[in-house]
Amino acid sequence: DLDPSQAPEWSVAIKMADKPVCLLSEYLSEFMHLCSCNRSMADLLGDLLQHQQPGPTLTSSLNVLTESRVPTISKVLGQAKGTFVRDKTREGPISDDLLMPLLYFLFPDADENVRSPYPEYLTNFLIKDSKPNQEMFAGMKTAPVDSLVWRLAVVMSHATHTLGGVKAAAHLWFEFCQELRFRWERAIPIPGVVRVFPDSKTCLLNQKLQMLNCCVETKTKRENALLSSSTDDLLTDDSEDDEEEFFDCEAEAEEFLAAGDVPPRRRPKHSLWNKPVGRYKRCENLRLLQTGEYLYIPVTQDPTPKTEDQLEEDERVMLQLGTDAQGMELRTRMMSA
Repeated sequence: DLDPSQAPEWSVAIKMADKPVCLLSEYLSEFMHLCSCNRSMADLLGDLLQHQQPGPTLTSSLNVLTESRVPTISKVLGQAKGTFVRDKTREGPISDDLLMPLLYFLFPDADENVRSPYPEYLTNFLIKDSKPNQEMFAGMKTAPVDSLVWRLAVVMSHATHTLGGVKAAAHLWFEFCQELRFRWERAIPIPGVVRVFPDSKTCLLNQKLQMLNCCVETKTKRENALLSSSTDDLLTDDSEDDEEEFFDCEAEAEEFLAAGDVPPRRRPKHSLWNKPVGRYKRCENLRLLQTGEYLYIPVTQDPTPKTEDQLEEDERVMLQLGTDAQGMELRTRMMSA
């Protein structure tokens, strides 16, 4: 008998296989098959999507989405008020025990015990890689490492390969959209997404999520500004009433002058139809020449965030306008709108 440990020489050779059996290859192959699937949600999930008319509390433009019979992550946390009928005897392709950890992995801020938080800084993996790889992947778009889109791709591949194929993927995507809808309606930021304007260097799905975060941030700022404006109006009315009571007392004003003290100056009052609006903040100590009032920086319209597909659509429209005078005028109006 030959003892390998006693062999005087060893040789190693590589044997190539045409179709190797690899787990990663199976995951990617099944995940790529989803791109060619044309079946609808109703076809894949069937009676699971039974719903009734939404209540008056649903004001979102995304109310065309239906409520799942399996509770969403928001339902489990008790944050959403149920307006849909749910049959507890039915269950989706992914059971609750398997679905909830996946959703908490995607939205860790909804879990009281955060186990998988997103990194503080999300960066693209190409930044850390070598220059040859950057040139190789220059035409490919992805999302930052360990971001929401990154994690969604991981759990979607896992659901497709392990939890039930295309039906499990449809169920997971449906619950993902339900959570996005819940956060949109209640102005809750989406985690795992860089809060900047849509980055055209990333994939389109990541740009869409960045767009949602921009809208949520704008909505929150607008509501806070309205609340602050209402509070300032109340404080201004109270202070003006106090000033009127004070300045109506001429005797007290004469006592101030007799004692050598300067009475407090009365702030200018604005009538209800002449109140200044659109002020962002005061421009240091600059004043107007004629009235002497402080100069304020106006509130201007921010640039409109747009995703890559929207920019391409705008470009096509601009090209179709032509080069005549009417087309140039219309193009100018559209660009300045």
